[in-house]
Amino acid sequence: MRTSLRSFIRTVLVFLLFVPASAQWVPTSGPVGGRIEAITTSPHYLFAGASPGGVFRSQRYPIEWFPVGRGIVDNMLLSLLSVDHLVFAGTEDGLFCSDDEGSSWRKLGTWSAVPAICATRDALGRRMIVMAVDHDGIWSSIDDGGNWTRMRSGTYTVLASDSTGKLYAGNTAGIIRSDNLATMWTTIATASQFSGAVRTIALRDSMICVGTSYGGVSISRNNGSTWKNIGLKSMNGHGIVQTSLAIVPDTTSIPVAFTLYAATTAGVFSSLNGDTTWTAGPAGLDPLITQCVLANDGTLYAGTAGGGVFTRVPSYPSGWLPANTGLCAVSIGSLAVLRNTVLAATTDGALFRSADNGLTWASVTEMKSREVTFVASAADTFYANSDGGLYYSADGGVHWKPSSQWNWYGIFQGTASNTSTYVFVASSTGVFRTNGQMQLWERADRGIPQDAFGQLKTMIRSFSGCDSTLFAWTDNGLYRSFNNGTDWKAIDT
Repeated sequence: MRTSLRSFIRTVLVFLLFVPASAQWVPTSGPVGGRIEAITTSPHYLFAGASPGGVFRSQRYPIEWFPVGRGIVDNMLLSLLSVDHLVFAGTEDGLFCSDDEGSSWRKLGTWSAVPAICATRDALGRRMIVMAVDHDGIWSSIDDGGNWTRMRSGTYTVLASDSTGKLYAGNTAGIIRSDNLATMWTTIATASQFSGAVRTIALRDSMICVGTSYGGVSISRNNGSTWKNIGLKSMNGHGIVQTSLAIVPDTTSIPVAFTLYAATTAGVFSSLNGDTTWTAGPAGLDPLITQCVLANDGTLYAGTAGGGVFTRVPSYPSGWLPANTGLCAVSIGSLAVLRNTVLAATTDGALFRSADNGLTWASVTEMKSREVTFVASAADTFYANSDGGLYYSADGGVHWKPSSQWNWYGIFQGTASNTSTYVFVASSTGVFRTNGQMQLWERADRGIPQDAFGQLKTMIRSFSGCDSTLFAWTDNGLYRSFNNGTDWKAIDT
């Protein structure tokens, strides 16, 4: 059997060597979007940090993105900062810098993951000071990132500076502040005052706004002397994490009013003048998780977990609009094809559809509220596993129906169909089959080792079939069934 397997592999390799040169892979135009962890602006460009995907750059208008991450070894972006003629990018692999608007990058020293970067200036406003944090502490550079000095030890995940040069850093313990360029630090609030770990800080004049994990938003209007919680702890019974805050002033009003925007795991919310009343929306982002929000020159930018970048002008009544042209930063976890229609499930749980072999793509509207983990096709039907169970579509992925029993059956791994009209589904708990009645499934995995509770002892990693013959590749090897899954036997590979 081992000899025949090696012969088969050699046959496949010979076939591949003689495939005509014209049979080449070409990129599609999408899906567009991705998990955007950070957004920053320079005088001429917008920058978006995708994780994965690297750094993308676009002119201000119209927004059209191009990858500019050459030189960044690790493409899991965590933070971005544009200051003067430099752009800094914090990644899981360290800190990088570009002096040509992102066209090329160089790594700065030896860093661990860098979740936050900010910049300030000395008392005379002449010398730029760049600050960054990693698991070893808070670091400072006065020579454009060439050399770094640790100003405080400890693990910090949030960093911010105000117009007067004050620096703020946050973590699970609370917030500290430095009034002298990071030389000395003072605790101005503990996590217990916020009822949650500090996740984001926004500053304006003497006002400090803090977003937390499940503790809502707190605001201080006197440089941290007193604090008030202004809500946004939960939505529909589910806790909310604030991932980013932005303060947008209304300079036409007297006294000057402001709107506080909060990017959260439940979308973007706004509060007028830091009041306890929060307004969701407007439409366009729900139910996307937002990772960051940035206000610049009268425009709001939001980075989402899977949906890419959205923009909004607050003075216009329209909602959030996607701005993802060229932003191909999605990580594809699963593909399924039926004739000219392609479905792509991303690792962030989004589902995209193309009806023209990948030339154009659109999000699958009916599945936006679900986190899709796997897609497959069999017998002219698409299948999608999600956090709400198994769904199927008989019209090319446009409309979807749930298979009511499937949420009991574990993680979906694949499908197969055959001439006897059975449809098979392999999951983390076993193989199941139906004769087309999607609400009626039966076990079809006798012979694949199971425990006393009927659960498979080995995980099915890949699954396929033809006619009445099925194959299941597991952690313990390959299994085959000749009778529609009624009986299985291991194949010695």
